[in-house]
Amino acid sequence: MIDIALVDKIANVARIEMNDEEKKESAKSLAEMLDYVEELTKIDTTGVKPAAYMVASHDVLRDDVAGGELSQKEALKNAPLAKKGHFAIPKVIG
Repeated sequence: MIDIALVDKIANVARIEMNDEEKKESAKSLAEMLDYVEELTKIDTTGVKPAAYMVASHDVLRDDVAGGELSQKEALKNAPLAKKGHFAIPKVIG
């Protein structure tokens, strides 16, 4: 049973401040959730495969396939700054 004392403990652990009305509503909501979970445990799931997701998923990205190589000139073509055939960046370590 979910009572105000349990809601107080949960709120304290979660560092949530609640007034009395919020505590009453939270106790009611938590009790309803637990009742629903109890109903779910009564469902016969014999033969149902476990799933990580509710819907079938597929990889929408293309396969990672090695492509052609870039020349040094092509690789540096869009660089904001290049020096002596390398990417030039601001100094980051003293």
